[in-house]
Amino acid sequence: MTAIDTAAASRLPDSLPVVAIRGVTKSFGANQVLKGVDLDVRKGEVVSVIGPSGSGKTTLLRCINFLESYDGGSIKVDGVEVGYRDDRDRRRPRSERELAKIRAETAMVFQMFNLFPHLTAAENVMLGLRKVRRMEKPKARAVAERWLDRVGLADKRDSLPAQLSGGQQSASASPGPSPWTPRSCCSTRSPRRSIPSWSARCWRWCASSPTRA
Repeated sequence: MTAIDTAAASRLPDSLPVVAIRGVTKSFGANQVLKGVDLDVRKGEVVSVIGPSGSGKTTLLRCINFLESYDGGSIKVDGVEVGYRDDRDRRRPRSERELAKIRAETAMVFQMFNLFPHLTAAENVMLGLRKVRRMEKPKARAVAERWLDRVGLADKRDSLPAQLSGGQQSASASPGPSPWTPRSCCSTRSPRRSIPSWSARCWRWCASSPTRA
């Protein structure tokens, strides 16, 4: 079927989960880190996956947009199986072109800040708008400034990462995927007690939007 499975049968109704994970398994050699994981995330929900270091939290999130392949089970975003497609009753990996389209709707906030050191805070936020959404530069700049204001960094929009504190870098990175309205957003960072005001603002935008899981 493809054409990303006919646009996921023209989008799922709101009653169905945006992210649906069923029986997902993943091993690294003899170490099985994901053992039949089931999870539903519905439109507008903010879900935390909690566990000790090395228990597979980040691996699961990376599987959601196929930055990490999974061995068994199913992961669907908006009704689309993420990494694989059925072809005559056989599961085959999706092409890189198909994966790129899916990933454009599944944002990721990584554990490290991953800001480009030569770009300002605003330019880092603009990057997805310009490269993924093909937005004109003036409009992308306006959107980036609005989102930086929402996380309390309006006065730092023209600062380079080296001019920001660790907490400010974290807050600057956190709104990055949100302005281009992905269908789902995965974050490997949790709110930090050391920066409660920025953390609260960063997570507030995620909870406040009904278009995001």
